[in-house]
Amino acid sequence: MKNTNLNSSEKIISYVYLAVSAVFYAVIVAFKIFSVDAVRYVIPAFVVVVFLYSLTATFRQTWLISLALLFVVIGDVLLNLTPVGDLAIVSFSVTHICLTIFYVRKKPFEKKDMPFLIPFALIAVLYYCVVFNDIPQTVAILKFVLPVYLCLLALMAWRALCLVLSDVCKLERKKITIGSTLFYATDLLVFLQIIYGHPKMFVVGTWILYPPALVLLSTFGKRIFSSIKHSDCDDCAEEPA
Repeated sequence: MKNTNLNSSEKIISYVYLAVSAVFYAVIVAFKIFSVDAVRYVIPAFVVVVFLYSLTATFRQTWLISLALLFVVIGDVLLNLTPVGDLAIVSFSVTHICLTIFYVRKKPFEKKDMPFLIPFALIAVLYYCVVFNDIPQTVAILKFVLPVYLCLLALMAWRALCLVLSDVCKLERKKITIGSTLFYATDLLVFLQIIYGHPKMFVVGTWILYPPALVLLSTFGKRIFSSIKHSDCDDCAEEPA
């Protein structure tokens, strides 16, 4: 059985990581509120820190989360530091695919899971119907891309919910629930920004939700603030057969 508790040095690293993330969070939100252009350099630095921390995980299957976060890094670098920011949607799509695979491997599909897909499907359809006529001609391609992305979002959120409702990874449920929900809401807000001309409330709302989502996902499998018994989290640590 794997020991899921952190030793002293690992806890120090984790505490420093959380403190640094909190500073980044405050700076990013403040810069977004006051429209400080330097935020485009701060955001890539933050997501790189999140990605690097995810690599410190000792459990074999958390590589999928690290891979997802790597594509977050790629996406945010494209958005903030290059003239081809539109390509970031491809990177973030891969992120959601990685997270969906991660959740499916932890909690394989069962027929009883299907009803839980309905609310996410309804949200996707309603969202698309509401914004469809407002999509500007300058980003008309969204009329074709958005439904695909909404499907990926719905699948990711659905499989996260199914994992949360299962008996798997009991001690990680809060991270899965909150992290995935925040990520889901973040992307819905991002498209509202694009469609409605980046109104401040959508911009700030996005950055209130997005950093905590990434930090929660990056700490999957790490019991930073408490000790646990091996039997409570063996299924979080082990690679499924």
